[in-house]
Amino acid sequence: MKRNCKECNTKFNVPKDQRNKIFCGFICSKKHVDRIASKKAKIKRELKELEYNKNPKLCKHCLKKLSFYDAKSKKFCNRSCSASYNNKRMSKETRQKQVKSLKETNSKKVAQIKIRWIRVCAVCGIITIHRQKAKKIQSCGDPECYSKLMSSLMRGRTGGSTKQFITYTNNNLTCSLDSSWELLMAQDLDKHNILWSRPSSFLLSNKRRYTPDFYLPDYDVYLDPKAYRRGYLKQIEKIKLFEKEYSTRCFVISDKNNLTWSYIKTILLN
Repeated sequence: MKRNCKECNTKFNVPKDQRNKIFCGFICSKKHVDRIASKKAKIKRELKELEYNKNPKLCKHCLKKLSFYDAKSKKFCNRSCSASYNNKRMSKETRQKQVKSLKETNSKKVAQIKIRWIRVCAVCGIITIHRQKAKKIQSCGDPECYSKLMSSLMRGRTGGSTKQFITYTNNNLTCSLDSSWELLMAQDLDKHNILWSRPSSFLLSNKRRYTPDFYLPDYDVYLDPKAYRRGYLKQIEKIKLFEKEYSTRCFVISDKNNLTWSYIKTILLN
């Protein structure tokens, strides 16, 4: 036996032991029950509103009718009515006390604003005056000083490599390398007498900074040994943006076996 569902009007097979079944499933039956319950609640609300409109609650000051939803919790239609109503019934002594307390609080706020805190920049040493006391970081507000200070504070906390901040010296310079991969790269470049340097950071159009690991001035090429870890793809996007904006080349080496000058030479030839 087939029958149309009372809710969705789709045909369904009625079992023999459930001939009084009206709905095709539990979802349709629940929808039907919920709709009837919402209708009943709406009717009850409308009846209550009608009863309330016969004898509505009025604002104590302007005697305007309060809405059905505000009548339970409110006595006034707005703040101005409540203030004017309460001020009329307030004695002079209580009003004077309120004025005194307000003046005292305002004077305390003004005194707090007048206090100045001196900060000495940890990078350039410039003295600046601020309204709030510095908690941890002390900088003059210059973005370059702030970035240098943040890089020094975050050293060793990012977990980017196995050997962090190795001091390396060769004939030309002494510098700190950030990982064991960079150490292998520097040693191989020095072995083949390739001139290299540690470049400074570059500001990109998305207001982020990018710092390559190596710069080869004879070939005008940047190198970045980078293991495939979390956030690798975002770093690649940043490098592509750097190449586009500064019209240069930056080679990413993501394999430990390719940290050699012979591999870099093959890339340069291609």
